[in-house]
Amino acid sequence: MKAKRRHDLQENALGAEIADIVEFFKKRGSMILTVVLIVVVLGVLGYYMYSSRIEGAAELQRRLDRALTDPSLAPEAREREFRDLSGTDDKRIAAVAAVALGDHYSRTLLFSNTAADPDMRRRMIDQAGTAYRSVIDDGQSPPESLAKALWGMGKLSETLGDLAGARSLYEAVINTAGLEGHPVYDKAVGALETLDSLGEPVRMAASAPAIDIEQPAIQPVDTPTDAEAPNVKMIELELPAVTPSEATPQE
Repeated sequence: MKAKRRHDLQENALGAEIADIVEFFKKRGSMILTVVLIVVVLGVLGYYMYSSRIEGAAELQRRLDRALTDPSLAPEAREREFRDLSGTDDKRIAAVAAVALGDHYSRTLLFSNTAADPDMRRRMIDQAGTAYRSVIDDGQSPPESLAKALWGMGKLSETLGDLAGARSLYEAVINTAGLEGHPVYDKAVGALETLDSLGEPVRMAASAPAIDIEQPAIQPVDTPTDAEAPNVKMIELELPAVTPSEATPQE
């Protein structure tokens, strides 16, 4: 009897809990369903945005690779692509493209006949400097791109004759963290050594020491006096006198 009573009480308690749960969902079920739907929608939207960003970054990388390596690309198209990519929100892509744009102008300056066109020379220097400076001044550029931009600015400074400015830029390359052993690091070290050699005095080649040979003193020639002069006898020759009649040839 007691066991049946206990069983009835348990059933009543369970039924009461189920009834409370049903009542709770009746009152707040719509709100819970709305929250679940919002979470699902946000999850799908986040996944879509993430996938789009990954695909966008991959497309930017494909464009950059083509601009860097495709030999069939015209110089004007290559310059335009570098310029467009340098303005993207992807800091890595933008920095690499900006350095490549600066290198493009530097090569044009080096291999074109800019001596015959001073305005073009000035324009190439300004545009290369602007591209490199955008990477240096950004503050968030990857170390490798930053070092390459500093190197490019150093070469421009050398072109303009500012060797002190070039030295400070090459030193900044060496001081960039995590680049030891990188090609641009080695190039900066070599450039500093070249600048150091330019500042050293010119050393003449070593030669054997001069031999001190004593030359005999040149003695003045003594002019003999009349007493010391040799007795030279003068021989006088008597020539026959020639008269005008003798000088005329006989007919």
